[in-house]
Amino acid sequence: MSQTAVKKNPGILTSFVDGAKSGWTIAINAMLPGVLFAFVLMQVLNMTGLVKPIETVFAPAMGLLGLPGVAVTALVFCLLSTSGGFGVAVGLFADGSIDAAQMAILTVGIMCGGAMMQYMGRVLGTAAVEGRHYPIMITIVLFNTIVSMVIMKFIV
Repeated sequence: MSQTAVKKNPGILTSFVDGAKSGWTIAINAMLPGVLFAFVLMQVLNMTGLVKPIETVFAPAMGLLGLPGVAVTALVFCLLSTSGGFGVAVGLFADGSIDAAQMAILTVGIMCGGAMMQYMGRVLGTAAVEGRHYPIMITIVLFNTIVSMVIMKFIV
């Protein structure tokens, strides 16, 4: 007579606690470093006076999206890390560089373009997608990001 192991389903409380532990681990190990680094980077840019030149150079293009020039820092950083892009955006909001409506516009941009470089390595590299396809993929992501921000500009 063979014995079969009976699998017991964990209770809802156990499942919740296990999920919370997993979420906490992800937040601490993956998201927090990016947010913290981005927030510190914004403070360094403020303290060194580099924010003004960045704002001046990018003001015309970012103005089309209803954002100040300095908002480009959040968009550039989000290409590397979504949480980092949000860290920069929160820093801009906290110091009064952007208002709530501009934060909404920036949020859509960060969500659309977020972590593009990470995903290129993790997904496209792993799937062995040919490098010649990368430029069109990047163009599509950037186009979608800009279009979504323009739409949000009219919503808020």
